Amino acid sequence: MNDLRDRAMRFECVTKRKVHSKDGYEITIVVQPDEIPEDLLRDYIGSRYILAMVRLNDQDEPMLPKDEGQKALSMAHILCKDEDFGRWLVDIYGDQGDANEIVVVDLLRSVLGIESRAEIKENEETRKQFLDMAKEFRNRHNSGLISKGEQDPWDILDI
Repeated sequence: MNDLRDRAMRFECVTKRKVHSKDGYEITIVVQPDEIPEDLLRDYIGSRYILAMVRLNDQDEPMLPKDEGQKALSMAHILCKDEDFGRWLVDIYGDQGDANEIVVVDLLRSVLGIESRAEIKENEETRKQFLDMAKEFRNRHNSGLISKGEQDPWDILDI
């Protein structure tokens, strides 16, 4: 993934128009002349890109999406059903017992010091603790599994 980041074009833009068409959403952006990468101008119409955008506030600081907590909560629900995550969590924090979903949920709540996974959505510190745990699992689980040049499937979650 670092290779993609190294090749990425970076520029500031403003959304101008959003229209739903038969092909999907058409989003028009405005880029100041001194910001636009020349490669973007040279590429032909219809070129495909991977796009990552971060909304800025009035002080030019990145804004978190409103649903950041919901994304983390959804990830917690998905991971608690994942056999590999369950085994990893039990191996690291449990008593080497069964790694079924009920045990994994109980163990996750215990490790995070919460009564409900919903607190991952509501509490920023709990969410950070969970995301750090998910990163650790991802790094251990994916080490050596992703071929050079292949995109890490976890990158879409941006953790």
